[in-house]
Amino acid sequence: MMNSGKRLLMRWVGWFFFANIILSIMIQASYLVIIPALSAVHGATIGNLSLAYFFLAVSYIAHATIINGVAALVVLFFAWLIPRKGFVFSLATLLGLAVLIAQVLDRFAYRLYHSHQFVVGVTILKSGALGEEIPLSTVEYAFFAFVIVAIIIIELLIARYVWRRLKHSTMMRRKTGIKVGIVLVSTVCISYVLMAFVVVVPPKYRFDDTDSHLLLKMARLVPYYQIVYNWLVPGSYSDHRVWKTATAQVSIQTDQTNNPLHYPLHPMRCSPPKKKPNILFLVFDTLRYDAMNPTVMPNMSRFAKKTVQFDDVYSGGNCTQPGVFSLFYGIPANYWQSTVDQKKGPVFIKQLQKAGYQTGIFASASLLFPQFNKNVFVDIKPLRTDTKGDTSVARDKRITKLFNQFVTKRNKSKPFFGFIFYDAIHNYCEGSAHEHMTPFEPAIAQCARFSLTAHTNPTPYTNRYHNAAYFLDQQAEKVIAKLKQQHLLKNTIVVVTADHGEQQNDQHMDYWSHASAYTPYQLHIPMLIYWPGMKPQRRDYFATNFDVVPTLMKKVLNCQNPLRDYTVGKSLFTQGGRPYFISGSYTDYAYVTPKQITRVYPGGDYTLNGPLGHHQYRAALDIPLLKKAGEQLTRYYR
Repeated sequence: MMNSGKRLLMRWVGWFFFANIILSIMIQASYLVIIPALSAVHGATIGNLSLAYFFLAVSYIAHATIINGVAALVVLFFAWLIPRKGFVFSLATLLGLAVLIAQVLDRFAYRLYHSHQFVVGVTILKSGALGEEIPLSTVEYAFFAFVIVAIIIIELLIARYVWRRLKHSTMMRRKTGIKVGIVLVSTVCISYVLMAFVVVVPPKYRFDDTDSHLLLKMARLVPYYQIVYNWLVPGSYSDHRVWKTATAQVSIQTDQTNNPLHYPLHPMRCSPPKKKPNILFLVFDTLRYDAMNPTVMPNMSRFAKKTVQFDDVYSGGNCTQPGVFSLFYGIPANYWQSTVDQKKGPVFIKQLQKAGYQTGIFASASLLFPQFNKNVFVDIKPLRTDTKGDTSVARDKRITKLFNQFVTKRNKSKPFFGFIFYDAIHNYCEGSAHEHMTPFEPAIAQCARFSLTAHTNPTPYTNRYHNAAYFLDQQAEKVIAKLKQQHLLKNTIVVVTADHGEQQNDQHMDYWSHASAYTPYQLHIPMLIYWPGMKPQRRDYFATNFDVVPTLMKKVLNCQNPLRDYTVGKSLFTQGGRPYFISGSYTDYAYVTPKQITRVYPGGDYTLNGPLGHHQYRAALDIPLLKKAGEQLTRYYR
């Protein structure tokens, strides 16, 4: 029989986490300021929209109940085993803090990236690369420290208040608690039953396509609703979803899978010449196409006059992971997980090694996140995965020095492949005011990205960004100067490019940074190729970074395989024949055409946007295009 002290303690746990449920609902409700444009959905009616809003309201309560309920059950278990007030209070407060802080951090990430990034953040934490991948200004560190301290104080006040009220209030009696519990559990049942009619029940009993689409769209506003739902409801997870129109349907991949790879499709047939050129990839993380101009990057602009300049090249990703992956593999980043799990390196690297190339990989940021050490560079041994330096500026200077040493000390009887990956532009908000303040002014002294809105003037941020690009332009010039000093420009192909771009409130749509949309601001990248003996020229037709590898495989390594054996790209020097391409991110991907962007989310939802990212009202799915493009996502599986 439970004594009165233990019973009181366990009642306290229940009411404490009920208060946390209310706080969670308040945090989740803040996502409503960026609610999807439901009226843009093809076929939406008042009835459809009413169901969607009802689902969202119920799901906010249900999801808050589940995540706090799990924490409460853990505390109740230990309260039953060890009914000591101090211990139970401490455990409950710590778990409550963890739940609330995770939600608050996700809210700020969603504000910047328009998607839930907490899982990505945990992965970065595990890799030990948090400071390199998510650099904050001093003001931002102070802000988040203040938020965490505020949450701690709130939790302690709630704990004390609930304990005092529990002993004296008639409102917190056992019967009241049971009624509250019934209401909360009912919201979970309603929310999960509604979602079941979207993803679980047999197709003929499901909601129509419009209702399903709207509910999935609303579920994206509830942090990790779909992930938790898949954990709790057997048979709900699927990495594909069927999309329909009035006349056709298509099965769409909604999540990355680890299927057995069949890449390349056939053994490679390459016969490189005896005298082979060196190859250097000079890559700037987060460099917009329009930033490579004579004002911001004067040295690279001068060098560009000696190169073939491709003016309309787009990346296979809006962030580093898919951007670098598509550059080296020449296939969509949807294959990322399979290549990591199966440790399958790119055909391009393997053929370079077979041709006798020595390799020098110089990355400023860690190669442990993204896990390039497990796919892109898995075949390169030994591999330097980290570069010493407290800041991106220090690490970028170091890799410039290391590459120049590599060039000097290399085995001159063998060709080399070099990869330099600069990071200061990506981390332009890093650190204190003395970084990236000149020559472009006014530049913001301390980034405060938590305060950005669609109405924020981007100029101070753009100038700080340009100052970082100006700094890296000087570093890149040292690399080119070293090649010239060593007389290597006569036999070295230099590819100057970026992994993705950066959006800075262009169109005043409240898109900042990258990894948040598939607009030209985030996908359009510079592409210069210095090719010894090739006449400088400009090419203004559309191409992608999928095209870099097939260009080099054909023209340098003399590979005879059909291109589709190992890439979805074409030669950069081939005009036309690219009606669409697939671009990826950390959590979703998109089919991109000149007129429409079809963005696919992990839960099976999608959005249809115009080329600049605006909603296309009442637009319909292009099923023939999705079928044709979708073949690229299965081609390299067995």
